[in-house]
Amino acid sequence: MEEVSALEEAMRCSKDSKELRRYQAVYMSLTTRMSQSEIGRLTGFSREWVSKLMRQYREGGLAGFGLQPQGGRRR
Repeated sequence: MEEVSALEEAMRCSKDSKELRRYQAVYMSLTTRMSQSEIGRLTGFSREWVSKLMRQYREGGLAGFGLQPQGGRRR
């Protein structure tokens, strides 16, 4: 599976902990029979967030759930 290999490479190269957790959640969803709730418990995400990550991944691949700039006040 090419997509699993690409995720494994992305996890190895990731230097951002939030990004890594997102990759891990998608990786677990693709390679195990765990439910989104179980994956959420392991990664610290809600079931809804895992579902959103998977939708983003299906629609845009690895680039589909890249980290977006956070709003808020700059310090």
